[in-house]
Amino acid sequence: MVTLELKWLVPQGNETAFETVIKNIFIPAVSRQPGFLGCAFLREFDDAALAKMGVARDPHGYRLNISFETEELRLCWAETPEHDHAVGQALKVATELVACGFDVIANKP
Repeated sequence: MVTLELKWLVPQGNETAFETVIKNIFIPAVSRQPGFLGCAFLREFDDAALAKMGVARDPHGYRLNISFETEELRLCWAETPEHDHAVGQALKVATELVACGFDVIANKP
């Protein structure tokens, strides 16, 4: 199993539009792909919660973690028109995307 972590920089005021794109366009598109195992769409805690934790805000306040059976199947998704459309729509409201890939060592649903 592999997981791709997408870190998004979303300008203030674009949060609702960004969340809508990810929930209504990106996740449905990726979830139809062969080898797709699941995803988690994450938003960083608010300032008060971060202060209680004693941690600084990450400028990339959104994460989308997507899991596939294999890296080869993830790469197949990355070359589809659906991928290009979903990423393109997200980047209309986000200003930056940073991707990190991981081999999953342990996972407990």
